[in-house]
Amino acid sequence: MIDEFQRLPESYWDVIGSVSPNGKLLLVGSSFRISKKMFDSRSPLLGLVLPYMLGLIHYSDALYTVKNPLLAMIYIDPWTIQFVKNVNEIYEKAYQLYMVTKGLIGEIFEEEERQLTLLYEAILLSLAEGEWNTALISGSLASKGFNIPASTVSSYLDTLVNMGLVDKIKIYGEKRKARWYYKISSPIISLMFYAEAKYNVSFTEEARELPMGRELQFVIGKMMAERYGGTLAYSPYEDIDVVIMKGDKPIIGYEVKIGEIDRSEAERAIERMRNAGIPKAGLISLKDKPKYNADEIIGPDELIQIANEITKSKGVAP
Repeated sequence: MIDEFQRLPESYWDVIGSVSPNGKLLLVGSSFRISKKMFDSRSPLLGLVLPYMLGLIHYSDALYTVKNPLLAMIYIDPWTIQFVKNVNEIYEKAYQLYMVTKGLIGEIFEEEERQLTLLYEAILLSLAEGEWNTALISGSLASKGFNIPASTVSSYLDTLVNMGLVDKIKIYGEKRKARWYYKISSPIISLMFYAEAKYNVSFTEEARELPMGRELQFVIGKMMAERYGGTLAYSPYEDIDVVIMKGDKPIIGYEVKIGEIDRSEAERAIERMRNAGIPKAGLISLKDKPKYNADEIIGPDELIQIANEITKSKGVAP
């Protein structure tokens, strides 16, 4: 295995390409430039290697291992494991964590044209602030000095999606004005870019309130989609945190909260799901199992049990 392959001088590529293909060689790298050059028509490695995108850890696997729903959310991006031992450290180490995330993003776009790299960083900052569609992002970019129309923003977003940095989530609901909701895939990158956009953490070295709940709803939503063999959708216009789809049909929706879900919140959430044509309504709280009638009520213990069942069903748990 050759780790950090993007740092290997390209003069060695011909040597690798000339060796008889006996055994297996893993080339591990994170540079966007290198991934493009490896599969260019003139590459000596073309036809000898196959691309494989190693994505984030599944939330169900992380939760199965650590039994802590919030910490598992951070650990789906595995580089965090050695630096973050509890959720409070995200605030205490916000400056250091932001500098690491910025460096990781910079390495992905290594040697790209500088203005393009700055544009991608600006898009990620906009997404971290919650600006989730092309029109909103285009407006945010204009305020940062980039005159990019919404139609062009979508092509940059698709590049980030293909690189595994951004999720493209289907929007559910009759009120929808857009088809897709875009967000940063990694919770820690999203949180740290939010800290930079909101608090200028690279200068102040401080971060206050971070949108943990927003990140949690999507990782839990992905796990529930895995559980049901469906796909995750979101309903920003009807304010429904999680919608699980099979094909074009919703099967269940969820309200997700870090804290307690009180009676009025539960009733409003269930009503929104019913009015949106979702046949089943679920409530998920990390504090306690909700005490109100819904088709499914899930507390932290139930969430961990679901993760256990999913992981064991894949045959990867001991």
